[in-house]
Amino acid sequence: MARKKTLLLVFAALLVFGVLSLVLTNSELSTLELSVRQNGGGGPTHSQVVADWRREDRDLLSVRRHNPAAAVPPGLNVGRVLAKYDDKDERREQELHSVNRPPRRDREDERILHERNLAVELNRTSHHGDMQKRLETLGRLKNRELRLDTATRELWLYLRDKLRDGDWSKTPAETEDLRSKLLHSVKEQLDLLSLHASDTQDAIDSFISEGWRDTLARETATLVQKRLHHLQNPENCDNAKKLLCRISKPCGFGCQIHHAAYCFIFAYATERMLVLDSSGWRYSGKWEAVFQPLGTSNCKATCHTGGISPLSAPFLFHSLTCAHTLTHTHTLEPLGAQPWSSYKEPHPPQVIQAPAIESLGSMSKPSFLPMAVPADLVERLTSFHGYPFLWVVGQFLQYLMRPSQQLGEYLEERRKFLNISHPIVGVHIRRTDKLQQEASYHSVEEYMTQVEEWYDRRETMYGKKEEKRVYLATDDQTALNQAIEAYPNYKFVSDNDVSKTAGELSSRYSQRGLYGVVLDVVMLSECDYIVCTLSSQVCRLAYELMQAHHVDASRLVYSLDDVYYFGGQQEHVLRAIHRKTENGGGNLDFAKGDLIKIAGNHLNGFSLGNRQGGHVRRELFPSYKAEEEIRVANFPTYPEVS
Repeated sequence: MARKKTLLLVFAALLVFGVLSLVLTNSELSTLELSVRQNGGGGPTHSQVVADWRREDRDLLSVRRHNPAAAVPPGLNVGRVLAKYDDKDERREQELHSVNRPPRRDREDERILHERNLAVELNRTSHHGDMQKRLETLGRLKNRELRLDTATRELWLYLRDKLRDGDWSKTPAETEDLRSKLLHSVKEQLDLLSLHASDTQDAIDSFISEGWRDTLARETATLVQKRLHHLQNPENCDNAKKLLCRISKPCGFGCQIHHAAYCFIFAYATERMLVLDSSGWRYSGKWEAVFQPLGTSNCKATCHTGGISPLSAPFLFHSLTCAHTLTHTHTLEPLGAQPWSSYKEPHPPQVIQAPAIESLGSMSKPSFLPMAVPADLVERLTSFHGYPFLWVVGQFLQYLMRPSQQLGEYLEERRKFLNISHPIVGVHIRRTDKLQQEASYHSVEEYMTQVEEWYDRRETMYGKKEEKRVYLATDDQTALNQAIEAYPNYKFVSDNDVSKTAGELSSRYSQRGLYGVVLDVVMLSECDYIVCTLSSQVCRLAYELMQAHHVDASRLVYSLDDVYYFGGQQEHVLRAIHRKTENGGGNLDFAKGDLIKIAGNHLNGFSLGNRQGGHVRRELFPSYKAEEEIRVANFPTYPEVS
């Protein structure tokens, strides 16, 4: 039995090594070379043809990227290369098919040709300024990159779970059955990796300068921020349509901020100025004590003095003393807020109030609620970001959480005191009351295992050792002591005062407690990677804000307990990209293209969900066989903003 287990471990190690080689070296081309025989007339091998193409692609890129005065690579016949690129496609395809190769490789050859042609198409369309074609092509390449990343990660989780926790003390027949299922599942996943492990990233790097993606991301972010500024600063404040949002839910900081973000999305979708009422929130001081006003000071907010029963009209703005944070000088004028659903009427009222998102039934939720992405932005976003809604909500939060002067000075002072430098991994450990209400206990070791793996990958990628830093945000002071003692080769950065305040319920909602939680959220969002539990509102908030600091930070988080979600969201669905197969693992029955409502990722290669339109019972399915389905909705396009 021990011998069998040893052989399986060796087999798994070889598989993982093979996967890493596949991802890191594009060995698919080498594999093809082994199976391709030379033509009887002495023609080139398939790999030689492909290598020649790639070399000329790089040469062409060098010519087109540089100005005429730039140095030309030695030995490059510019005229020959450019002329060849004008009419080479058909001739090259014929050249490829003249190579004598086994028929079973046809699909792989076609895929390599397809990926290369996508890249060539992208280069040509960008050269001619065809933005539409460029976005479509880059979006397809980005999708391939994400599929490869997901498949590799899920394969590792599956192998780790089976080899670490599998029951190897079964009878010979049971062990053989387990081995057979394991081999079948691994082979299936490796086949999928072979399909995804194309030259996608090489194509992106070779045919698109990273600066172009950076520019597109920056321009898109600027456009959204301009739209939000326009929305919050109407020319005529008295006549502007408004959405009232009460920040008074009986929950913590992350929950309150997410409620404000939902309200802001609602306001943006209905072209209404967002008016926040923070008079009822649990923290010391009001919104403007920590964040900037949502609009300019020349637009005064109005208040409603009551008179409407909350029982008969639960979604009405009721009995407020002051209605907004747009300015420090408020006027008290009657402002009758109407039910939220009246925004759809032919002549909608000037003021409506947003209800709590949890109070909306699944059938009554507007299509623009989380996790919907504006239709006019989705093509841009999918060309540079792996999780478009995450990017969108990050933009709303960036506007909402602009620090006041006092908070800004505090954050700057703490940055200097903590002396944070990069690279650094942010770790958020939430305990105290969370363990009693909604989260499970996770040891420091569980968090640090993921930190170690991230630094190992970085060392492999860059070939050098770096100081290993961790920003530790926690409400449990003992967690920091445990980490320092168990991991002496790491430098831990933490604010003890913040941890102490967060851990004491009596001081958590004081101004010091408020500043502390904002500090943790901001510092975590500025880290290079986050390890946390996404069941935590603070963790999700930091992850969302993180998107504003990167072109694509969608893969820069590891959660110990849950997938990303937005509280009260519409159904979270994945789309199956491969069908269920015999012995493929899991009990959920689905076909390629089916939508699957996900309930969670078990971090062992399997997720839990049920097929949309199928049986309501949730079943396990292989995580790598489905991908995020982007929910698109029509939002205003704000043509007056450019």
